[in-house]
Amino acid sequence: MDQQWVYFCGGVRLIEGVKQRATSGYIGINAQHELVLFDNKGEEFDRAPVRAVEMKFSMMANSLKTPGHKYNVVFHPLGQEIGGAVGGLVGGAIAGGIAAAANGEDKRSEKEKRQQFIDAFKQLHP
Repeated sequence: MDQQWVYFCGGVRLIEGVKQRATSGYIGINAQHELVLFDNKGEEFDRAPVRAVEMKFSMMANSLKTPGHKYNVVFHPLGQEIGGAVGGLVGGAIAGGIAAAANGEDKRSEKEKRQQFIDAFKQLHP
């Protein structure tokens, strides 16, 4: 996870079909504009250019479709998960996001994590 992030947060449940890929995983958009998904241990299991990803977020459900995979996404309320938005597109929204991530002090609500992800994604998606 040592790279530059446009958006990053922990405490994300990622479900592919009936298989739970992460109960408290991580989701990020890196500086190369790739969506990167991590399991609970921080091990990457999917990566795709944002331009190749379909996002459908509604009041009822959130889903991401990468080439060959479709995930239901649930942003958990805050805890000790790593999280933060940095630099570039979303950086102004959360000052000190990286410092908070390093200390496990991400104070964003579930709603904030979700909306900031949507904002970052839409700025990079054609």
